Amino acid sequence: MDASLTLAARPLEDETGDALDALSALVADDMERVNATIVERMASDVPMIPVLAGHLIQSGGKRLRPILTLAAAGLNGYNGPNHIKLATAVEFIHTATLLHDDVVDNSDLRRGKKAAHMIWGNPASVLVGDFLYSRSFQLMVEADSVAILGVLANASAVIAEGEVLQLSAAKNLETSEETYLKVISAKTAALFAAGALFLVVHSGRAQDAKPNDAAKPFQRMDAGAKKLHETFLERAKKGGVDVLFIGDSITQGWGGSGKKVWAERFDKMNAANFGIGGDRTQHVLWRITEGKELEGIDPKVIVMMIGTNNFGSNTAEQIAEGVKVIVAEFHKQKPKAKLLLLGVFPRGGKNPKDFKDPMVAAKDERNVKSKGVNDIISKLDDGKTVKYLDITEKFLDDKGGLAKTLMPDFLHLSEKGYTIWADAVQKPIEEMMEK
Repeated sequence: MDASLTLAARPLEDETGDALDALSALVADDMERVNATIVERMASDVPMIPVLAGHLIQSGGKRLRPILTLAAAGLNGYNGPNHIKLATAVEFIHTATLLHDDVVDNSDLRRGKKAAHMIWGNPASVLVGDFLYSRSFQLMVEADSVAILGVLANASAVIAEGEVLQLSAAKNLETSEETYLKVISAKTAALFAAGALFLVVHSGRAQDAKPNDAAKPFQRMDAGAKKLHETFLERAKKGGVDVLFIGDSITQGWGGSGKKVWAERFDKMNAANFGIGGDRTQHVLWRITEGKELEGIDPKVIVMMIGTNNFGSNTAEQIAEGVKVIVAEFHKQKPKAKLLLLGVFPRGGKNPKDFKDPMVAAKDERNVKSKGVNDIISKLDDGKTVKYLDITEKFLDDKGGLAKTLMPDFLHLSEKGYTIWADAVQKPIEEMMEK
């Protein structure tokens, strides 16, 4: 990489002209390589793909995202070969979102030229956008870094959520400034942030720099989550909740495989189940803050187990921080409530087809992140309002294996699994209610 990329040594405030021009000049040589890589990786045996993609890519644009990626590489002293591929990947993702955006928005023009879908049609534009997304992932894999793939996967998910949020807010004159900021943060800022973080991650200095999305409230916009949230608001309006269970699909499962056990153990406690499948820490945080799910109820005890859905995109430390923020919010809103904080349950760590025994996830086949999270959140037990309880061992055999009879998919509980859960928490809940 060009040794002239020592950004800290060049105070831009002393420069004349546009700041972007100054930054572009610093990475000019590398940008030539990025542009060449774009052309090379845009190639395909399907003639329409390079023609349609090239229509947009060659129509101009400031290339802000790849410029930022290259600049971040220089700023962090990166000297490897991957910054060109990563900058190209960022530009491909951006281009893919523009192709999709123009279809969704039914735009006639893009960068002063006819939008691609106006020439080749909607299906072709969407599919070529998908091709560019796929190419970006190929480039990520070539960087040989799981951490970098994590940054990209997280950014892609956030961008998609932003698109859906914008669609739901379109033509709504009551759209708040807060919602607008969420849209632009997800649709625009996320990719800028990813571009800046790629090489920080690659150089091993990302932990402190990467924003922790697990500790920031984020609203889910899918129909299933929204419907359950509305159901919980209606339940909260009725009041009379002494015990509140809150979490993800494992908690929601009290209404499925655990329905009989729930009726026997917790109905008499005036318990409510606020579990939503797929929820991560940030979603629960949104539900109890902006979502106002706690309004109208004053539970004596709150039972929470959350974090397993964060495993694919967050470190154990980040997940634990998200849990900590939720606990603090419970204290803030319901200072009289006691919290029974459960350690994240054990789960399989790879495809069950690869297990030595298809009926058991052996100790070395379980996901290790559960223990990492639990070791940290166990310290939230203050001996007063928060009681931490780890029931991992109750789900395991004498060799540390996780049986399919308790978790049919090595994640969600069977009725027998819910019985074990109920046996473990019923007495602690009763004791906390009496205090």
